[in-house]
Amino acid sequence: MSEKLVKIFSRDVSLFFIQWWDQAITGSFKKDFRVSYTDQAFVGNGLTITCFGLEKAAGETQDAVCEKIASDPGYYLAGSKKFRENVAELKRVIAAMEKKPRMDLAAFEGLKNSFQRIYPTFRMAIKIPTDWSETLKAMVPDSADELISTAFEDRKQSEGLFEIVDSVAQRLVKQNLRDLDKPEGLSKFLSDEDLRKLVLGQEPNWFEVLSREQGFVYSVNRIFAGSDYLPAFKKMGYEYSDDAVVGNSVKGNVAFAGSVVRGTARVIFSLDQLASFKQGEVLITPMTGPDFVPAMKKASAIVTDEGGITCHAAIVSRELQVPCIVGTKHATRMFQNGDFVEVDAFNGLIRKVE
Repeated sequence: MSEKLVKIFSRDVSLFFIQWWDQAITGSFKKDFRVSYTDQAFVGNGLTITCFGLEKAAGETQDAVCEKIASDPGYYLAGSKKFRENVAELKRVIAAMEKKPRMDLAAFEGLKNSFQRIYPTFRMAIKIPTDWSETLKAMVPDSADELISTAFEDRKQSEGLFEIVDSVAQRLVKQNLRDLDKPEGLSKFLSDEDLRKLVLGQEPNWFEVLSREQGFVYSVNRIFAGSDYLPAFKKMGYEYSDDAVVGNSVKGNVAFAGSVVRGTARVIFSLDQLASFKQGEVLITPMTGPDFVPAMKKASAIVTDEGGITCHAAIVSRELQVPCIVGTKHATRMFQNGDFVEVDAFNGLIRKVE
């Protein structure tokens, strides 16, 4: 029987980086809790990479983590100190990368290893104040508030690192590609193995790299080239069906209320599209990151498919005092560039205005 997948997130990142993340999150949770976000699948379409996970894995992982915290309420609080040390070290590594012209073996291993060391706490810092908060309040009522506030602070201190690590790595890799007279845009389609070959002075299979430009699926160390991901899912024993998007509105969670805003929609999937964003438009995107801040400052409102109260869009919108609704799931599918939309940042509703 096929395992059912659910969509988790979409980001404009590289294949090699998503492999680093997959290795980190699956390995760290399995080591600490003996369950994990196993058998994740990732679909690249040339703009973004979308992560899909087993429907049952998220629940099993939540149960295991919350039970661990309930049996040892000091577990997360003790791990938080080490996490903040690891975050500080990762930031130092990132700063050192600014002085490098291209990716070499030391940069490759330093960036990858430092990034992976912030897991599993990085993931828990996202989940504890949001999806897991009510469970923890029921299981450890005396310490839940301290846990949640500590995790929220951990989340703020590590904000943006996911996207920044990929951005720094791709900047270096693009110079490696230019050295070989290869298009720098191929940096998004290099695998972890391809990148290791590059820094060792070897060349990857360029035919395979180029074949991923039109689309690919990655799961459990296998990469399938092609834009039609459903046959690849079936071959791997997975099933997935997209929810139909109907009507002319979507609802999400209010991150910053502000006001009711009307404006022209601008749907952004990749960082390359940010240059087209105009003052006063409504920014609609799967999720924001540090590179989105200039556009967020221009936006009359911000709407995301993903995220909760601790996500980048929520934190930055509150700082900028820009109306923001997160976690709509389908806004990027419901609306198109040029649609005139109303963002009701009091009730969490975005609708198309005829």
